[in-house]
Amino acid sequence: MRSSAGEAWARFLDELEGRAAALSEALSRCGKLVEFGGGRAVVRLSGLKAADRAMVQDARNQKLCTKVFSDLMGERVELRLEDSAAVRPGDQDAFTSRVASLFDGKVEDDR
Repeated sequence: MRSSAGEAWARFLDELEGRAAALSEALSRCGKLVEFGGGRAVVRLSGLKAADRAMVQDARNQKLCTKVFSDLMGERVELRLEDSAAVRPGDQDAFTSRVASLFDGKVEDDR
């Protein structure tokens, strides 16, 4: 099923609310779908409270999120939850690292 990122995110949060309301609320409040396509989705989280962070980092909750998102899309989607507080400036996600490596380049921060 083809869906825009905004539609996919809204449908995901609605479905997740029925299974894990607290997790859905935390993702809704602190998360933003920043990448979607090609069997991959990345949710960037910012402003997480300590309890939210523990809940989001729990492996069972991450598996649940991947399952719910995949079920909604009708295909396997690798859903990754990224805590922006854990990403240091200059860090690269796996995709960016692969592209830089493929083209024998490096990524520079222009800030």
